[in-house]
Amino acid sequence: MAAIKVLDAGCAAGWYTEQLLMRRAEVTAIDLSEEMVEASKRRVGDRANVRQVDLTKKLPFQEEAFGYIVSSLVLHYIEDWQVTFAEFSRVL
Repeated sequence: MAAIKVLDAGCAAGWYTEQLLMRRAEVTAIDLSEEMVEASKRRVGDRANVRQVDLTKKLPFQEEAFGYIVSSLVLHYIEDWQVTFAEFSRVL
């Protein structure tokens, strides 16, 4: 059985990314902050695809690329959710 593909949108230091990996998910973790991307990479190494991405812009993923999206403690930083939720819908 193929691993479930999960987008950790706003991964911060990678705690959820690590938890999802332990549950055998295939994880792509993204954050706007270069420092958080580096912290997440230190936590999970090469076990996840960790990238610097802005959630207020078009996401660099194909349509229907993920089965789930986790976004913990990040949406309140975004002023206009229209693009973000449209992109979440597109990549789910």
